[in-house]
Amino acid sequence: MIKKGNIIRGGIFVLMIFLLAGAGTAVSQEFPLQVLSATPRGSVEGYGEFNEITVIFNQPMVPLAKLPEGLGSGPLVLEPIIKGKYRWMGTSTLAFTPSETFPLCTGFKATVPAGTKSMSGQVLKQDYIWSFETLRPKVVQHSPHHGQQWVRLDQEIWVLFNQAIVPRLVWENAVLEKSNSSPADIQQGRNIMTVSCRNPSNEEWKKAGNGSLPRTG
Repeated sequence: MIKKGNIIRGGIFVLMIFLLAGAGTAVSQEFPLQVLSATPRGSVEGYGEFNEITVIFNQPMVPLAKLPEGLGSGPLVLEPIIKGKYRWMGTSTLAFTPSETFPLCTGFKATVPAGTKSMSGQVLKQDYIWSFETLRPKVVQHSPHHGQQWVRLDQEIWVLFNQAIVPRLVWENAVLEKSNSSPADIQQGRNIMTVSCRNPSNEEWKKAGNGSLPRTG
């Protein structure tokens, strides 16, 4: 014989299940799928800032079981296209690592397309778009330093960059201003350029009399 108290407790239990299910549906509808964070973005300043792309969603996107690195997939579109592998760090954070280092001095457009679905079936309503730009050439050191005094007459002038450069393009946009017409020799390395001032040769002195002494800028 079923007791009245058991029936009441059973009814309360079923009611709680329906209430929880309804609450879950309400929460799911109240919080649509969104991208909380995406990096890198803008102009990056250091090499370590663009080793990978990371996208964080506001809800689970994959099952709790972690996908093996390199076998996962992800809703990310890159322009220009670059090969790489996806991995999920937890259920809501996606990471993309390029097969090779991101090319320098390059702008990228990244998109998580509209229609992307979460585990609960929530859909991203519109494209999530951001952009970033990899490291630009930058002078990181030079000698002599600005305003330096008592510089030797045969002092080398060198400029060190943060990456390999095309010397021809650098010198097309660089000017060496001098207070006299002493000639200079230019040496080019992978990411360094050196200018050596020297005393004119006899031939150069002769040309100087005609106003044609070699100049560098």
